[in-house]
Amino acid sequence: MKIYFQKIIKFNFFVFLILLSYSCDAGGNGVNILYMFDTSGSFYKNALPACLSLSTEIFSELKNDNSGLGIYPQFHQVVTIDEQSVDIGKNCGVKVEQSNIFKKETMNQNQTLDNCLELVKGDNYSIDTDLVGALLNASKAFESGGFYGNGLIIFSDLHEDVPDIKKYNFDLSGVSVFIIHEFSKEQLQNPEIFQNDKKRIKNLLLNSGCNEKDILFRNLSSVITSPNEVVSFFRQSFRDNR
Repeated sequence: MKIYFQKIIKFNFFVFLILLSYSCDAGGNGVNILYMFDTSGSFYKNALPACLSLSTEIFSELKNDNSGLGIYPQFHQVVTIDEQSVDIGKNCGVKVEQSNIFKKETMNQNQTLDNCLELVKGDNYSIDTDLVGALLNASKAFESGGFYGNGLIIFSDLHEDVPDIKKYNFDLSGVSVFIIHEFSKEQLQNPEIFQNDKKRIKNLLLNSGCNEKDILFRNLSSVITSPNEVVSFFRQSFRDNR
């Protein structure tokens, strides 16, 4: 009987080492998640508060030890979409380390995006929306490379209205993009406007190197009811891109 239990203990410990090894290997150099918030007039007033609240839920889901990505470290960055989105100096972020599995307390409990989100709230709304500049900003945020996965979450009505749109060359190859959109008044009145905006941003992403399967559009209301969908999307997309 003693030998039998010794074998069970050895087997369980062997399985534990395999799982631990897989977890470390899967994590690679962690993941990089960029949250991009539209601060243009109508979106700022009508949808931004709900998006900021949702982003805290998404952040909590992604770093959750049990149901989250399970990949560490996690680098979460926040940036705005405004009339000068190309200004990369506005980025703000937080690093989430893996919890200590040998202790009850977790290192992630006190790590939040609150300070970064307060900066977004404190910004005045912008007159124009420079989505192209924002994507250039995103590409710079992902330049360091070496991550297990790069994820971009866009909160916007997707309408570009910069008077003189500049052409930038940027590379988003291998980046997974989850787009959370809310309709503007004009888009609700004329659905064709939104379809054109959606097509344009999708083409921009595809032309910058994103794979079509790694781009997902969802309405704000649907994600509010199921924020874990963002986790599922990134988990699958990151795995497929390995």
